[in-house]
Amino acid sequence: MLIALADGAFWPWWLGGLALASVAIGFLLLLRRQFGVSSGYTRLVSVLENPEEEKASKAFASMDMGDLEALLLAATAEASGRSVDELQAQDDASDPGMFVEAPRVVERVSASAYAMLFGGILIGAAIAAVTHGEFAIHTGMGADYEALFGDGWVSYLPLIIGGICVGAGTRMGGGCTSGHGLSGCSRFQVPSLVNTTLFFGTGVVVSLLLDWMVGA
Repeated sequence: MLIALADGAFWPWWLGGLALASVAIGFLLLLRRQFGVSSGYTRLVSVLENPEEEKASKAFASMDMGDLEALLLAATAEASGRSVDELQAQDDASDPGMFVEAPRVVERVSASAYAMLFGGILIGAAIAAVTHGEFAIHTGMGADYEALFGDGWVSYLPLIIGGICVGAGTRMGGGCTSGHGLSGCSRFQVPSLVNTTLFFGTGVVVSLLLDWMVGA
């Protein structure tokens, strides 16, 4: 099989499925997070814009729960205009059954982990292209693309506009093909099932439309 792959054959569907499943499951086991590319990209960009955010995240996750409760109590007192002692007395007199246990503070996935993820995507894509015999640097988008959108710098405008639309839609939908299509659908999450149906269905319709336009 490895020889066949090196000769340029495509992976069988079941092998590709196992590879994708191993990525999603491995991500969950190693980082205790649902696998998603768009969320990782947002996290990485936010840290690059504000490096102090990474330090604050680690400090917050490692904070003692007693210290965290004291800080929240002080902030509540300042916002409400009441004293800390008054709030503490009210808390002590409250019925314990009306409260739920506070969730455990979990440290966010580090930016370096997402940097490794994106680096792995690039390296994996390069390896796939090399083993398939298609690794090359292209400056054009192909005859079919140029027939629709022209050539030169103008031909990049649809790519830029499309990229902006994909990014905006991803943030509005709360995930991308990896977060919704791979992780969410495998867990039968309704929003993921709806989102995946919409963006894959739209992709199929647009592909058929473009194919008809090129062949017309």
